[in-house]
Amino acid sequence: MVFTYTDTGLTMSDWYMPDDYYDEFVRGSLDHSSNLTMNSILESSNIAEKQTELEQKITDYFSVNRELPVEMTSTGGVEATNQVITPLATLASLNKTAIANYAKNNKAKDSPASGGSNVSYYDFSQISGNWDCTNFVSHALLAGGAIPYDTNGSGISSKGWYYRSLSNRSSSWSGVPNLHDFLVNNTTKGPAGSATTYSTFKYNPNSGYPYAIGDILQFYLSGSYNNWRHSTIITEYYETNTALVLGALATGRSGKGSYNNNQKAEEVYPGDSKRVIKLSGYYK
Repeated sequence: MVFTYTDTGLTMSDWYMPDDYYDEFVRGSLDHSSNLTMNSILESSNIAEKQTELEQKITDYFSVNRELPVEMTSTGGVEATNQVITPLATLASLNKTAIANYAKNNKAKDSPASGGSNVSYYDFSQISGNWDCTNFVSHALLAGGAIPYDTNGSGISSKGWYYRSLSNRSSSWSGVPNLHDFLVNNTTKGPAGSATTYSTFKYNPNSGYPYAIGDILQFYLSGSYNNWRHSTIITEYYETNTALVLGALATGRSGKGSYNNNQKAEEVYPGDSKRVIKLSGYYK
């Protein structure tokens, strides 16, 4: 304590204590008690403002249509992208007339032309025990404007729809059931469609033909094979002798000197199932 002499006598003029207690509660000139309350109010206000700002940023972010993430894979140490299904994929029209014309013009050729997209034509019938029918159909789809879906895989890939070489391609490029599975499930890139299995199609005058020239027609082979065996292109149709029953004329190529030329579908593996893959277009 500090005392000083005044006219009234000895008076205490100051009182020294530890700083943390003294500064807050003794010296009026340094009293921060009111500031503590004000700081608390300001901090609460700032927190509320920051929270409001953050909520607005979150709202703004998710109010914009954003592309879904791209799946990343590694191929030989090189990073590649596999485009995943996104709502941004655009379905474009295929030229089914061009698809049918390709089939008609190339079915009997020993060396069919490439359908396009710089994809070379390899005759799969050159491989022992294999046929060329689905590879031929894939090239017809290219001729109609479809673009490959190359997933940058290695070897024979179960994903996508593409051909780079005999040892680097998708199974859907040349496999009968594989092409079907790709087309009916694809929503990403390349051709797409829907399938209907039938034994006989009946014509509905109100809805038109159940298939169109340029669509795909596949054939099932029962017995020991017991699987989908052959792929062709519908190149024409005809009215049968039965009212409201239509027939499809199919064109395809199995190998050199072996092909279907506007053949009635009922004559291919008679009695077995058939399925039309009605092409809806292709995704860009």
